[in-house]
Amino acid sequence: MADERPIEDQIRFELKGSVAWITIDRPQVGNALNPPGRNRIRDLINDLNVSKQARCIVITATGEKLFCPGADLSHVYEKNRPEGVPDQVAGDPRRMMLDGQYTLFPAILDSDIPIIAAVNG
Repeated sequence: MADERPIEDQIRFELKGSVAWITIDRPQVGNALNPPGRNRIRDLINDLNVSKQARCIVITATGEKLFCPGADLSHVYEKNRPEGVPDQVAGDPRRMMLDGQYTLFPAILDSDIPIIAAVNG
């Protein structure tokens, strides 16, 4: 089931003093990241590194049992393929996930601002 809320509601951002808070709020999928959510986190981190508004970035998630299991691949398996394309394309979900993740991980690893994961549970 797709989350119809604006991405700003799924991945919330708040600046409290010199601490930037990024909160993953997708409890219906255990806070798994869809491509727009992943891109929002990446863009927030990159923007904060340019603007220097924060001295620390905290990434957290809603709920008490889960932080983030990784990528939400449910959209990959939706039946939106063009006619004639098989349901299973070898490597397709893996490639889509890796292509996107390769843009988020460098943003985290190359950040000049320290990033902390505040894990609940």
